[in-house]
Order: sequence, then C-alpha cells, then structure tokens
Amino acid sequence: GASDMQTLGSTGQGVKVAVIDLGFQNLTAAKSAGEVPSNVITVDYTGTGIETTTPHGTAVAEVVHDMAPDAQLYLLKIGNDVQLGIAKDYCKTNGIRVINHSVAWLNAAFYDGTGAICNIANDAYTNGILWVNAAGNYADTHYQATLTDTDSDTKHEFSGTDEALSLYASAGSRIEVLMNWNAYPTTSEDYDLYLYNIDPDLNPGAAAVASSKINQGSPPRPPTEDLIYTAPSAGTYYLVVKKKATSDANLPFDLYFFSAGSLQYKNRESSLAQPADASGVLAVGAVNMTDALEGFSSRGPTNDGRTKPDVTATDGTSNSIYGSFYGTSCASPHTAGAAALILSQNPSLTVQQLWTKLETYIVDLGNSGKDTLYGSGR
Repeated sequence: GASDMQTLGSTGQGVKVAVIDLGFQNLTAAKSAGEVPSNVITVDYTGTGIETTTPHGTAVAEVVHDMAPDAQLYLLKIGNDVQLGIAKDYCKTNGIRVINHSVAWLNAAFYDGTGAICNIANDAYTNGILWVNAAGNYADTHYQATLTDTDSDTKHEFSGTDEALSLYASAGSRIEVLMNWNAYPTTSEDYDLYLYNIDPDLNPGAAAVASSKINQGSPPRPPTEDLIYTAPSAGTYYLVVKKKATSDANLPFDLYFFSAGSLQYKNRESSLAQPADASGVLAVGAVNMTDALEGFSSRGPTNDGRTKPDVTATDGTSNSIYGSFYGTSCASPHTAGAAALILSQNPSLTVQQLWTKLETYIVDLGNSGKDTLYGSGR
C-alpha cells in the first residue's frame, strides 16, 4: 500500500528516520544508483568508517527509502551497547521520530523486557520516538526449558534419559551456542556447555571437543555461556548442558544456535531476541509474499508472558545489496517506512497513536486478534 500513500501525497516528507545498524558497506554505490537518497546523514560511532563491517544497514535503509522516499534518513553505525545508547540520544536530540533497528542482541537479559538494551529502546519511546525492531530469525535455532536433572548427575535431560541434543554442522562451519538462564544480573548458579562429536550418552567417557565453562561462582557473574567450535568435518555433533554441582538450582534457560541445523530438540515459541521483547519496542516478524509466516521468524511470548511480535511485514523483496532480502531485518524497515508515511500524513500523532495505527491498519493473519506468531497482523 505504500505506492497508494505516495500517490495521495504522503511520501515521508518532513519525517526523520534513523537506521541504527552495524555497518553500511556499499553506501556510496547505493546512493549513486538512487537506491538510497543522496542526502542521507551518516554518523559512525565505531571509529572504523561508515562503509565497513557489513552492507546490512545499507540494505535496510534501501527498504525504508522504497517505502518513504522523501523521509530524511539518518544512518548511525554502532558496534556495542554503549554506542547504541549514544545513537539513541542523538535521535532524541535531533528530532528523529522513527528508529529502525534490524539487529538482534542475545545474552543481555532473559528476554523478558529487562536489561540495558531494552532500557535504551524504552527510553526512546518515553521521548516520543517509535523504535521498530526485527523480532529475530531464530525460531528454528532456539531451545528453551527448565533445567531437569532427575538422576542427579548434573546433566540436563532433554527428553527422558536423553542428555545430549544432536545437531548437524557442515565442514568448516563455526558452531556457536549462546546460553543464558533466569538469574540476572549476576548469579552463583553455575551452568556449563559441552560439545561432542560422538553421542556421550552411548559412549561414556567420551571427551568433549569444545566447552564453555565460565565460573559463575565467586564472585557472581552474569548467567551466560558462549561455546564456539569450528567443525573439521561435516556430521552430527552433540550438546550437553550441565550444572556445576547438584546443589545448583534448576532454572529456566535458553539456547541459541548458529551454523547448526537439524536440531533434535527446539522451541519456536519465545525465540525473540532483544530489544524486540521490550514493552516500548514495536517488534516485527516476517511473512512471505503470500502472507505465510516465515519458518525462521522469531515469535513470542516473551519470557515474562507478553504477546510479541506486535506486527509482521513482508520480506523477500528485491534489494540492490542482497538481490532478494529475506528475514525480519527486511520486514522491520517496511514497518518503519510505513510509520514514516503515516507521520507525513499526520505529523501531530504521538508515538502511541502512531503505534496504534500500525497495529490497526493491518491484515489479520492466523488466529483472530493479536497472537504470538503474526502479532496484530501484516
């Protein structure tokens, strides 16, 4: 519907939109080709140059520009949470009405709307800025459970007596598993990760090929682990979650997998990244061109039980950077662009009025009303 809005004279004029992202490679070429406007304003908070690290931000900016061609775009490059906060403050100071952040933050809190990342985004909302965020692409690479150890051997039981989650990795791939548990901000409850190239349930005494054993004991540390391993050959690997001691509490935990497929156990629900779980963030899931939910699109509820995402939007659209741009990273700037069109039609809207319009002017998908798959709709 963006072209209809543009025909009616709402083109994003007078609206400032910031794309806060990790890099804007190929920006000069995109401007020359007219894929992003020539008058974009850029700020690099990393000191490494605006056109380094990744072209992801340029691809995102192109989507916003397609939706709202006359919006003033601000491209803000960040690399950590401190820089994210500084970029948010820049938006407050410079009258920016909409922020798009197609970035996922993991192991920063227990995906329950708390923590530093969510606080940054919520402050934008408090100051009248609509923060639009990709929900994440982790529905097929996420596992969540409460640690279960009925036989008191300190190993989590994924199902019955099965204490190892199998996964597939290709040769040379960099397997990474991020884990956190519900004990923020710091804890003495100590969990660890172990990776094997044979099933340890069937091979007692098997040696782990990789592990993550951060000591959460004394002093207490954040409840996170990060296992990294480069697979020398293609095949099946096995992940074990352990408590340091039987006395450690059995707490809810999350696992997020990278470069690993065919997970034996996974949970599509509650697979949101931060700050999509924040109360002040409009979280966006992804549907394809026929309004089917993308299998990878992260979904709710949040770990404190709130319904997310808030809306879904289309991905797989043509893009000068990626050819076809898939993921919630593409869906989010479609929504941010829609917000700019609505604001150009009615600049006096408050941030909550704008949010409400975006959840009202939708195509309801899935179950009637707002749900944890499609949000309020596309």
